[in-house]
Amino acid sequence: MASNRKQRRGSKENMSEEEEEHELDIKTPLEVLSYWFKDNRGRNNVEDKWFENGKLYDEEIEEIFGDTLNACAEGLLSRWLRTKAGMLALIILTDQFPRHMYRGFEAAFAFDPIALNIAKRVIQHYGIDTFKSTEAMFVLLPYTHSEDIRDHNRGIEIMKSFQRKRPNDAILSNTLEFQMKNKAIIEKFGRIPTRNDILGRLSTEEEKKYLLSLKGIPVDLTYYNYLGGKMGKMATDLSMFFYLGGKMSSNGYGSQYVKEKNLISKL
Repeated sequence: MASNRKQRRGSKENMSEEEEEHELDIKTPLEVLSYWFKDNRGRNNVEDKWFENGKLYDEEIEEIFGDTLNACAEGLLSRWLRTKAGMLALIILTDQFPRHMYRGFEAAFAFDPIALNIAKRVIQHYGIDTFKSTEAMFVLLPYTHSEDIRDHNRGIEIMKSFQRKRPNDAILSNTLEFQMKNKAIIEKFGRIPTRNDILGRLSTEEEKKYLLSLKGIPVDLTYYNYLGGKMGKMATDLSMFFYLGGKMSSNGYGSQYVKEKNLISKL
């Protein structure tokens, strides 16, 4: 099927815009949302594709939704902006799917401005509290993926307001914890250092130490202390502690990664 799509792409220069849209295998917003939030094709659970096993879904997502993302890039999905479900699907399509399809390449982040713009629009029109908790998490992810501290501040502000209405919601609490920690990274470096190599950016000496800590190389507790030297009880908090180079048992500093679900699968 992938080869058929490549063949279609090779001949699209001879098509009109109408013919091209008809020729592409464009999915519907419902198909995007069903795949992301419900359909896991017989595997463990739907969250499997969101977190540590996300890489296993890269080819599948490219195969199923590659044409749909291309259609979005070519401006063929503007009608999706007419509904709440359509905008949520566009956020998943532009914020999550490129990180699967183009993992390790600059294009993985190319759609981020689009995703953030849609997230702002859907929140303005419908309000974050009209979404289920898992949906709200993904609506706010474009704020967390931004390298502008103002977006992080706004995303946290929105989540705090939402959380006050659902104080016992673990998903919202975990999301807020993750937002705060990603904000700390932006405050510390002014950008997301893990993207430096992919985007062709030179890392500072401080960023190099941070990036080494992510690879399990012994480092001091600078980043842990910078975040206040505290660990919460949530597994995601503990995972982020190790992710930032924290010390654990007798294995040294960050020498092992706890395989619990991170709130966000891809930076």
